Amino acid sequence: MAIRTLDEFQDALDLEIAWRKREMTTLRFATESANLSQQHTFIRAATCMLYAHWEGFVVTAARLYLEYLGRRGLRLGTINLGLVALSLKNDIRAATGSSRTSVHLDLLTKIQTSNDDRLQRNAASRISAESNLNFARLVDILVGVGLHTVQYSDRQVFIDQKVVGRRNAVAHGHEETIELIDYQSAHTGVISLIDDVHSDLLNAAVTRSYRRTPSGS
Repeated sequence: MAIRTLDEFQDALDLEIAWRKREMTTLRFATESANLSQQHTFIRAATCMLYAHWEGFVVTAARLYLEYLGRRGLRLGTINLGLVALSLKNDIRAATGSSRTSVHLDLLTKIQTSNDDRLQRNAASRISAESNLNFARLVDILVGVGLHTVQYSDRQVFIDQKVVGRRNAVAHGHEETIELIDYQSAHTGVISLIDDVHSDLLNAAVTRSYRRTPSGS
């Protein structure tokens, strides 16, 4: 779906979070209603689903935001440095892997002369959870789309251990025992996290915080 206006971006973001919440909530009700002999299996399946929607929403929402920005014809010299870094990510990665001074010079030249280049819609393709949306990867994605991350720092342990860690244990075939109350807490936490990401991206679009401030950030 082409996202050309702020209203279209908000509609796309709202639809994306709505179906994921609905599916997570349906599975929670089924888990809570299951008899004790089945509940352990339901909890394990629901734990994997929580992670799937955590990763799926963050990656998709960030890509929707970049598609919206990419259609605005923004020049790199006018947007915050996180977005610039994402836009030049392939060039930076290539230079980092080389010991040749000429390659490093090419990168510096690219950075210095890129102010009039426009943010491309294909920048969205550079957003990836790399199959493991832990806290470090979350920070990398949020910084890349120009968002602040301090409001997520107190949930690092929750993300890494309760969301990613438990999912990995189940997905890799370990007999991980997860109590119902722990699953319910994780469900509530994931809903809160994706709500916050939704709000932060929408607020960035509304307030145009993607534009570079006088301080350069």
